[in-house]
Amino acid sequence: FSQSRMKSHISSIAVIADDSFLYAADDEGYVYVYSIKDYALQDPEQESPKCASCFYIHFHFGRVEVVDEEKVLLSSSIDCTVRLWSLDGEYIEIFGQAEPWEIFTPASWKHPRVPYEILLHPQSIPIHPMQE
Repeated sequence: FSQSRMKSHISSIAVIADDSFLYAADDEGYVYVYSIKDYALQDPEQESPKCASCFYIHFHFGRVEVVDEEKVLLSSSIDCTVRLWSLDGEYIEIFGQAEPWEIFTPASWKHPRVPYEILLHPQSIPIHPMQE
């Protein structure tokens, strides 16, 4: 696999139940989504799988987990925040908030808004193909 955007260590990996996508998170708070459905099924691959998408989720990143039943990504941070994301990187909500939200009702999600710390972080700008 290629290095992370900031050349940081990959600190957490999660795979969805059907083994079609791998979510790799680095120490800087980025999640990289790799399509691995048919990757290396017959023989060893010569190239890494292509990164399907990348998004920024935490300033002080901890761990990422896929919750297959709800098709969401759960992330935690060393600052004790726990956030919920769609598998496409859409921000749903942070746990512990007074405002109600429903996991199966996208209209209740915070997306396209993002947490304040992410909005202000200079590296949170999405990767444009020209930057690669």
